[in-house]
Amino acid sequence: MTTHRFELEQTDRIPPAPPYLVWGTLLPVFGAAGLLLGFAWPVLNFWRAQFTNPSSFYSHGPLVPPMAALILWHYRERLRVAPLAPAPIALTLLLPAGTLLVQAIRIGSGWIGSLALLLTLAGSAWLLLGGRWMRIALPAFAFLLLMSPLPSTLLNQATLGLQILSTTMAAHLLRLVGCHAAAVGTLITLPGFTLWVAAPCSGFKLLLSLLTFGAAFALLLDGPPARRLSLLLATLPLSLAVNAVRVALIAIAGAWQGPSAAHQVDAQGALITLTLSFVALYLLARGLQCRTLAGWPLF
Repeated sequence: MTTHRFELEQTDRIPPAPPYLVWGTLLPVFGAAGLLLGFAWPVLNFWRAQFTNPSSFYSHGPLVPPMAALILWHYRERLRVAPLAPAPIALTLLLPAGTLLVQAIRIGSGWIGSLALLLTLAGSAWLLLGGRWMRIALPAFAFLLLMSPLPSTLLNQATLGLQILSTTMAAHLLRLVGCHAAAVGTLITLPGFTLWVAAPCSGFKLLLSLLTFGAAFALLLDGPPARRLSLLLATLPLSLAVNAVRVALIAIAGAWQGPSAAHQVDAQGALITLTLSFVALYLLARGLQCRTLAGWPLF
């Protein structure tokens, strides 16, 4: 009986695939990945320049891929049970995205190349892993868009609008605390001191950073989708309010102690605003009764 049972177990086993079949499947994948890396190299250099430029609005960019990986890890149980099957329909995304990537590199458009590369990555994952897997992983791929630089025209318009809004809000705060402040355009005038709210003080960099962390926070928290969406939507007014406080503090320091004090407060402004923003997001998540972040206890 023992021998017979052993023979049944042996016959029930699925024989391993021949090595030529394994390599016949992997080699095209590796070849396509190498080809994509070659096409993506100019875009990667564009990202490096944007992420490392001190005056850029995208210093948060290098943190986006690890956060996207954490989001995928958070969805690991659902991804593990999702059936894997090639999805030829993904070519309807992959082929146009790949063509757009080639054209963007040819004309030297960084922001079009960035968008095309991310769409190409999403289309490749969809093609290889299937629609059900991609539906679960879609939030992580969409999150990667937050590292893609915007076109300069849109960026300039958004920055100017936020400059004026930050100036107006900061002037209102100054008047609330008893300061005689007047706002004209991007200038705040106080007795003995005038502050120009330049592009770096517009709050757009803070908005992009806070939107990125707020989106990751919302995707990693537990709770109903409506609560997590509320947390994400709160990042816009929160970033505007916190940046207005920062500009007001710079103006107060300049009016009381002179330009050198204003520069010192401005130099520490990023740390102050990010700290205030994270505390506010934490308190908001607590108020929405979200208890865990990526499976770990939050409160």
